[in-house]
Amino acid sequence: MNQDQTQTSTQTRSRAITQQKIEKRIAAGDGDGVREDYKPWIKVRAFPSKGTSHIVPGVKVGRSHHLLSNAEYHYHTILEFDRSIIDIREQFPLFPQSETQAIASSLSVKPPSYPGTNVPLVMTTDFLITQLDSNGKERLVARSMKYAKEIEEASQNKKNRLLEKLEIERVFWERRNVEWKLVLYENISQIRIRNLLVLR
Repeated sequence: MNQDQTQTSTQTRSRAITQQKIEKRIAAGDGDGVREDYKPWIKVRAFPSKGTSHIVPGVKVGRSHHLLSNAEYHYHTILEFDRSIIDIREQFPLFPQSETQAIASSLSVKPPSYPGTNVPLVMTTDFLITQLDSNGKERLVARSMKYAKEIEEASQNKKNRLLEKLEIERVFWERRNVEWKLVLYENISQIRIRNLLVLR
């Protein structure tokens, strides 16, 4: 092995996910907090994403929001202009990992782990939203944002991991009596999005 290969191997090991690194992030407050103090579990610069990612200053909440696709960015813009919503937490982690692993087993699907490891994956929900109901009482709702094509392609494969993970996510929030819904980008008014982006 030459010097370049040795360096690459060392860098790969240093980036490898371990449970110790996860625990360190939890201790540092990643995935915790509300409003301005919230720290998203997945940050744009830390992980690759499909499509175009965005770091945008909040209109409703005074912090930067990390959005991993145009779909997430556009949906986030809609949420920000909804008067009933008082907090938006993107890339929200589903802790403890042991629970999502147990849910997977109960669904007879393989528990998710980080590629090339046995470390349980920290699953996330795209948006955990705090909104006020008609009586002014706070309630949490969870939303996952996908493109219709992703779901259509996944539906053609009964063992598709995307659908399995969405089901784990749904059960996780159901256990907490939190409404969870899958939002398809194509079902959102494009005219509304364009208007809100101009306002933004």
